[in-house]
Parts: sequence; C-alpha cells; structure tokens
Amino acid sequence: MRNEQILQSQGVQMLTYWRLAESEEGHARALLALLDLPVGACVVDLGCGTGRLAELCSVVRPDLHWTLVNVDEWQLQQAARWGTTALRDMADTGLPDESFDAVVVAYAMGYSNPVLVMREASRLLRTGGKLVLHELYSEDAKVQKLGVEVLNFRVHAARDIGLLAELGGFDLVYACTDTFQAPGDAVEEAAPIFHQFDHFFSVHIKARPSLFARRAALQFSGGKDSLACLHLLRPWVEAGLPVYWTCTGDTIPETLAVVGEARTWVPDFREVHADVLAWKQAHGLPSDVVTAQATWIGQVYGMTDTKLVGRFDCCQANLMQPMHQRMLTDGVEVVIRGTKLADTGKVPQATPGDPYEVVLPLLNWSHEQVFDFLRSRAVPISAVYDSFKSISAPECLHCTAWWDDGKGAYLKQLHPDKVDQYRVGLQTIRAELQRRVQELDMEIKEVS
Repeated sequence: MRNEQILQSQGVQMLTYWRLAESEEGHARALLALLDLPVGACVVDLGCGTGRLAELCSVVRPDLHWTLVNVDEWQLQQAARWGTTALRDMADTGLPDESFDAVVVAYAMGYSNPVLVMREASRLLRTGGKLVLHELYSEDAKVQKLGVEVLNFRVHAARDIGLLAELGGFDLVYACTDTFQAPGDAVEEAAPIFHQFDHFFSVHIKARPSLFARRAALQFSGGKDSLACLHLLRPWVEAGLPVYWTCTGDTIPETLAVVGEARTWVPDFREVHADVLAWKQAHGLPSDVVTAQATWIGQVYGMTDTKLVGRFDCCQANLMQPMHQRMLTDGVEVVIRGTKLADTGKVPQATPGDPYEVVLPLLNWSHEQVFDFLRSRAVPISAVYDSFKSISAPECLHCTAWWDDGKGAYLKQLHPDKVDQYRVGLQTIRAELQRRVQELDMEIKEVS
C-alpha cells in the first residue's frame, strides 16, 4: 500500500501534517477566507497530491475553476474528479501565461527547485494574483539533511523562501504557524522527525515582474558577505544564476580556497581577469594618503620618484571596473551583491539611467548575523577571519593600502614570508608622506 493510501485511511486526505484548523474542511474554509477570490476565479495547485484541497474548496466555492498539476500519475488520477489535470512538472507546467488568480504550493516545494517554482508561479499568475505557500522549513543544516535522507524532501529555511518570493515579484500578505496536527498513527509515528521542522502557512500577492525572468548575476568576492549571499541564494545559483568573481592576479590564498570550494558546486562560475601587479608597476603603490607630487601628473613633472595611487583608485581599476564592464558586455539586467550597511554606513542610491538594477539581500544584516548564518548552514568560513582584526578580509596579498585593517598582523600569522616586502612598501610610502608633512609643518610655522 502506498504511503498516501495509509495517510488517507487515517484521515489525512490532504497529505499535510499540519493545517489551519482541526479538520481538513476547516482548513479549506480558512484558506478560502484568506484568499478572498473573485467569483469564477481560476486556481492552480502545483504538486496537488490527490486533489483533496480542490475537493474541499469546491464544496464551499463551487464557482472556482481548479487546475491540478502533478508528476505522479497515480495521485493525479485520484485528483481528476475535482478539476482539469496536467501530468507535468510543477516548475514547467506548460499552462498559459497570466491565466490564474491563485497558485497553491502545499508540501511540494521540497520536491523541486524553489526558484523554478516561484518563476512558474509568477508566470502563471495575473498581477494581483495570490500565491499560497504551505510548507515545512528549517534553518538547521542537520535538519535539512534529515529531510532529504528520510523523506526525500528538501526542507528550506523560511527566510530563504521569503526572499525568493520577494525576488519572484511577490509581497507577503499573511503568514502564520499552522498549529493543528493531523490525526492518525502514521502521523504520530513520524512525529519525532516532523517535529524538528518548522511549518508555516503564508499568502503572497504578485506585485511586480519576477527577477527570475530577467538576466541576473551574483557578484562574488570570496569574503564572508558574498559567501553568505551565495548560500542564501543557493537555489537560484543551482538553477543557473551566473556567479562572477574578479581574479586580480594577487588574491589572498584564503580567498582562493573559498573560491575553489564554490567552483565545485556552482554550475555557472565566470571569472573576470585583472592584473593588479602589472597595474601597480605602471601606476604606483596604493596608499590611504596620496601627495600631489606622487600622483601621475606629479610624475609627469618629475616632482618625486615615488608613485602613489589612492586605495579606491586601485580597487576601482582592478576590481570594480573590470566587473562593471563584464556586466555591460554580458547584458546583465540585475546585479546581486552582499553589500551591507554595517560595512559602508551608506549605499549609493540608484539613479535613472543606471545600466542595471542592484539587489542587496544582506543590506540590513549585522556582521554577527552573517557569521551565524554561515555557521547554521555549516558553510566553511575563511581562515582569514581567525587572524584578521578587520571585519572585512583583504583582497590582494601585496596591497599597501587599507592601513586600518590590521594586515600586518594577518601577514605575520599566515604569510610571514610576505612581511618584509609589505614593510618596504609601507616605508616607501611613509618616506614620501614624511617629506610632505615636513613641508606642511614649515608652512604652518611661517603663519604662526
């Protein structure tokens, strides 16, 4: 006997372990009240099971038109009495665009990639249509693994699914915990496993086009924030979201290790190239303070033998500009980054005419939230954070700027063979600055 038949024989016709009311009839009534659909509305149930939800809702609202989608032919045969059926993958139904007023996904998201399901739901819904998510969730990587091993069901974190819904063009309308447990021995036997999951019911409204239907890219640096962003959007990455990383030619070894691990599972990893060492040879050492004499125009007039560039000039030339140009070349419409206000204090606002939209999923996260997130997903964190005093990891191993980051201590602990070269660079900068400070002191003395 199939597991569905056992559950049905014990009063679990909807094949869900929790619901909004004590009875399945009460659950259907509560769902319809929350949806408040117009007369004659069209509803599609993605991963419909045996169609029990459509059956119960049809008793209360016989005017609704149901389309039931499932890849399980046996289940779909049971559902055929309650609506039009489609033996199709719920992430690729083949149904007409914007032809439904509501989409229901109940205990089904774990059998597919949620990004593909969100994209399909957005495609099927008219603007203003409702999306119902009735799912199991967990933030814990061990519990997520349990779901796959025991149930063959991929349990996602509620925060992740909420973000994917938002990126899919949906605004949250209502959310609650479905506190009523289904009856029967089968449910009780499974309780030790199922009670480890969170379970929520939510209603979302389609407010705008889905980002999943646009050409998007995730910009990855290998630091903790971009790593968290990568794993937060892992379902989208696994569904084909391109991940771009800039190799400056001088990336610190710890970051190279993180990048190497990402390459093992990211299907579309794209590398952008720069040569920061050659660039510095031509333009000068990056410094947090640059004198007029040491700039390129000072060099033209032979005002000093020391060539210096601002820290952001070097970053712009070897990190930002190559990445930006690649976005333009590849026709990217949406850029996703791990930028946080906790790092910058302010994020430049978008302006009309910008070549692409920028999405910042971690914008309001704290540093500790990032670390907690990575730990909860059992994501290996770069060893640099164990020794580097700054909350942000260095980009280039031979950089002589970013003096407030504590790079000296980092090099002493992890790369002592680089300390002497780093010291020489700093001393070169200091000698140039000292000459100008002496000139400044003399000028101050003249007017004192």
